[in-house]
Amino acid sequence: MLYKVVYFPTITYGSNTWYPTISARQKTKLESAQRQTLLAVTGAYSTTSTRALQVIAGVPPIHLQIEMKMDIKNGMTHHEAEDKCLREWQRLWTGST
Repeated sequence: MLYKVVYFPTITYGSNTWYPTISARQKTKLESAQRQTLLAVTGAYSTTSTRALQVIAGVPPIHLQIEMKMDIKNGMTHHEAEDKCLREWQRLWTGST
């Protein structure tokens, strides 16, 4: 998928360094950029919620993906980090419906 091969590696380049220090406003901009990309990739209507777009595309929220990447960098296994990411994504999805 274009998202996983082009967008995600580009937007998260060096995220282990910059992500822990970004502001809430910058996190919102990351989420907005992810939303625009998912709208283009899925062809969904602009009225589709961000959470629904993420589920349709099978892509967790950008902040969870970055945190997963950081967890792996900090020694967690890929499987453990992915499980943690998916549990948190499920919690967010359940809380938004």
